[in-house]
Amino acid sequence: FLLTIIEALLKSDAELFILDPKNADLADLGTVMPHVYSQKEEISACVEDFYERMMARSKAMKEMSNYKTGENYAYLGLPPNFLIFDEYVAYMGANRFPTSIE
Repeated sequence: FLLTIIEALLKSDAELFILDPKNADLADLGTVMPHVYSQKEEISACVEDFYERMMARSKAMKEMSNYKTGENYAYLGLPPNFLIFDEYVAYMGANRFPTSIE
C-alpha cells in the first residue's frame, strides 16, 4: 500500500523522506532514491531536519509577495513535502521513548 502512495507522490514532484526502522521493503528504496533512512540515528536526524525545514518553509512562504492567508504551498508554486514513517509505533516501542509525561 505505501509503495503505491510513494509512487503517486513521486509523480507529483513531491520531495519525499522515507523512514523504515525495521529495514524492510521501504528501506530498499534507498538504492534508487535519496532521503531513505532505516537506522535509529538517521531517523531521528531526519525527523528533526524535516521539522526545521517545514518551519523555515512556513516562514519563507509568509514572506513571499503573493502569500495569502488560507492558501498553501501549491498556491505559491512550491512542491509538496512528505515524511513517510513506516512502523512508527514499533519504532517508538523498540526505542523505549516515553509515551507520556511522567
